[in-house]
Amino acid sequence: MHLLYTDVHVYDAFTGKDLDEAGQPLHHQNDITSLGLSQSGPAHQRLLAILDKNSDLFLTSVHGPTRFKVFSLGKLVRRHMTVT
Repeated sequence: MHLLYTDVHVYDAFTGKDLDEAGQPLHHQNDITSLGLSQSGPAHQRLLAILDKNSDLFLTSVHGPTRFKVFSLGKLVRRHMTVT
């Protein structure tokens, strides 16, 4: 059996509630191999980095008007690092 790792659920660390009011996960078109979350600055400016099985790197905000709008940052990326 092959498991698909294409959905990411994002929760508020203080309340434990899903950040999406409808409870819908962030869906990615390919299997996700690595995630990174920015940890510096205010919580409302957190960014999520997604590396997929094609080695493509994407970035999205977890708060605000661009929440879960995914932007492509690069192709054939070997790995990413979260800067704290």
